[in-house]
Amino acid sequence: MVNGGVSREALIESFSKIREDIVRLNREMLELKKEQKELLLENSRLKNVAANSNLDEEMISRIVADAVSKVNTKKPKEDKILKKIKRNKKSLIKNRIITLAMAKELSLSEIKESIVDEEELCSKATFYRYVEKLISQEKISMVEIDERKIVVSHKY
Repeated sequence: MVNGGVSREALIESFSKIREDIVRLNREMLELKKEQKELLLENSRLKNVAANSNLDEEMISRIVADAVSKVNTKKPKEDKILKKIKRNKKSLIKNRIITLAMAKELSLSEIKESIVDEEELCSKATFYRYVEKLISQEKISMVEIDERKIVVSHKY
């Protein structure tokens, strides 16, 4: 034991870890210095290109603004369709629930999996609110067939 209750082996181990950390940090620092040199070279090359080109700042700004505007624009028809879908989303999801109930003998969890998990049309809580609303409006109901509860649509 050395003063302070720490063994010689513990001190050796601690200094060994410190030495490993220093070696690792030195390697990282060398890599960063190499990267910095490469970036400085690239920067000087770009400055030379800019100095030798006949593009002024205003021309460059126009080119960049034009490129950005082309990337960010949506087609007006797409905007109208998206607005229409958002406005009618609730009824579309309810109709989708009814359609699935009419098409196949699916359980509520299977319909939820389709609408919420696969198609991502709404959240799970919203889905169950829509189902409760459809049940209260008597558009769908739960029926047990062969010990399995399925959703049945009342639409014909």
